[in-house]
Amino acid sequence: MNRNIQPILSDLSADILEAHYIGEGAWWMDERGHNWWNRNTHFDYNALYLTVDGAFDLTVNGVLHHIEKNRVFFIPAGSDLVFRIDNGGKLCKYYTHFYLTLSGTELKDAFDIPAMFEPSDAEAIRGYFEKMMQLMESKDDPTAQLALSSALLGLVSEVLMQAGAVRSEKTARIPAKIREAASYLEAHIADGYSVNEAAEHIGYSAAHFSKKFKAAYGRTPTEYLSELKIRLARERLKHTDASISEIALSLGFSDTSYFSSFFKTRTGLSPAFFRKDTFK
Repeated sequence: MNRNIQPILSDLSADILEAHYIGEGAWWMDERGHNWWNRNTHFDYNALYLTVDGAFDLTVNGVLHHIEKNRVFFIPAGSDLVFRIDNGGKLCKYYTHFYLTLSGTELKDAFDIPAMFEPSDAEAIRGYFEKMMQLMESKDDPTAQLALSSALLGLVSEVLMQAGAVRSEKTARIPAKIREAASYLEAHIADGYSVNEAAEHIGYSAAHFSKKFKAAYGRTPTEYLSELKIRLARERLKHTDASISEIALSLGFSDTSYFSSFFKTRTGLSPAFFRKDTFK
């Protein structure tokens, strides 16, 4: 295997949240009745769209895109969005929301992916969406979960190939030990491991590790770990029935009050209010 590719495939973390097809006339209404037309929102997960008919405008992190029929659109995790509809509200699309890291690196950082492109083989991409939608009906079954992860990786791979995406030069230069440490932090998040443990794991001093990590990822290990905990907390508050204290423990917090304060400082909402607002 190519040495430039092998390291990012050594540790995959994939989690699909939903996969749907939305037809004409009701595309902006989600399953909870939220109206996405002319709405500002934030995605802490990745999203992929395949438009089948209609068109709409979408501003992602301040950049306006006009998305037409037969286009694939990628929204990276951590994006702020504004939806605008035209064509009299007509839009048919497949979409999926998911998390994906490769050796601790977010998909958006691992590859240079165009925001939008016209696929050369839309049917191949549609096939993966259809497969994912079918598997989502049995997502609680372990075998279906494995197949679902496989279908998600197949979809992402197909999109990367058809988009002509290339591995990010910045990510390609990240030392293997720093990637290993990032994966180590993620794998041991429930154990409350700190930067010191990650540094020790790869044989670095804490100061040297922090310097190298920030040069590679553009943020300190502590900032990276905080972002990871907030991302996972949002996911579990939205998509599980776990109590707030259970979620706190799963993220390495022994004190639920401290977790609540940590979450509110970084999101502006308490965990309880975030969950209530998500499902209202």
